[in-house]
Amino acid sequence: MDALSDQVKLWNGGMTFSPRSRNYFPKLRSFPLGRRPAIIVASILSLLSTTILSLSIGSHSQPAEIPLFLQQISSDFSGVFIIGESIDADVEEPSITVTWALLGCGQDFVWNNATILTTGASCGMLAMKAAVFVDGSEEPVIQYDPMKFSVDSTTNLTNFLPSLFHFETEHVPNTKNAVLYPFDSYTTSTSFQLREPDSGSVIPINKISLINSTTGNLLDVSFVDIPTISTTNGVQGPSRDVRLELTRSSGAIAYALLYFIVNWTLTHLAICLAVLSWADKGVDTPVKVLVLVFAAVVAIPHLRSSMPDAPDTQGDLTDNIGFFPQMVLVGICIIFSLLVLVLRVLSGVERKNREAELPRTLQLPRSLPDDSSIYTIV
Repeated sequence: MDALSDQVKLWNGGMTFSPRSRNYFPKLRSFPLGRRPAIIVASILSLLSTTILSLSIGSHSQPAEIPLFLQQISSDFSGVFIIGESIDADVEEPSITVTWALLGCGQDFVWNNATILTTGASCGMLAMKAAVFVDGSEEPVIQYDPMKFSVDSTTNLTNFLPSLFHFETEHVPNTKNAVLYPFDSYTTSTSFQLREPDSGSVIPINKISLINSTTGNLLDVSFVDIPTISTTNGVQGPSRDVRLELTRSSGAIAYALLYFIVNWTLTHLAICLAVLSWADKGVDTPVKVLVLVFAAVVAIPHLRSSMPDAPDTQGDLTDNIGFFPQMVLVGICIIFSLLVLVLRVLSGVERKNREAELPRTLQLPRSLPDDSSIYTIV
């Protein structure tokens, strides 16, 4: 009975389990993964993630086309239409260059029924002559004349040259929020007035719109179209003002913040390594720490300059709470590690000198007949 109480046999498929044993179940076999399969799997996952990220960004990076944009205009819209096709923003200058197109919508305003769309609004080349004045200038930025379009003699089709109905305007934005990168914003405004070149009469502008497309896709654009009255060359008439505001896109903000976090992570690692060099009593550790911290000093400025469309280090928000304190802290870590290394080297030299000055003792075997088994060698 004692033997039965000490050992309880449970039969299950021919296996015996003991309550006193810690291994109630058979040990599972392990299949170690070699280095080569692990590298292959990691490479495949990296390529897949990179491809998915590139496709997701590329699908939204194409600028909107004018025909697709004009489909949003109601079919009963009629009049002169100015559309901003693209914006080239240079925040370092700073300057904003907008490319505009002069169009007409409606049967009475489209030249020779040359519509851009087959469905929706009937918009196309403007049917009348027009001189475009920007910001009250005395000279027009463009003098549009539909008769300047050439006609193909073989197909009898009109060649619409972009330079005949496109024009550019350059503006200096307000940069009071430029120091808030990557949350900076830039605002500007412009005024348009159309006049008939021969008679000088003012042509009303029915609508001004803007495609949200910038060079590099780093900025998002918002605008307000305001009908106004302005005077150009002594002629007063209706005009339209456009107010633009450019802000960083969500993708640019996300990447800038990631660089910011990586730089602070490197800074904290440098501090931890400096503390580690002090805690370890060896000489090799401060040398290794110096190499790693110096690598952080080199990497942080490169990561700062790699931020998307980042301004120079002129005391912006990301510099005051990021780059400047990061470089100071990492520099202190280098100085601290150098001091630790010097102290360790000096202490090692002193220890060797002290050991050299101490008398050496020799302990003889106890089997010798002499009572004094310790001899001092001077």
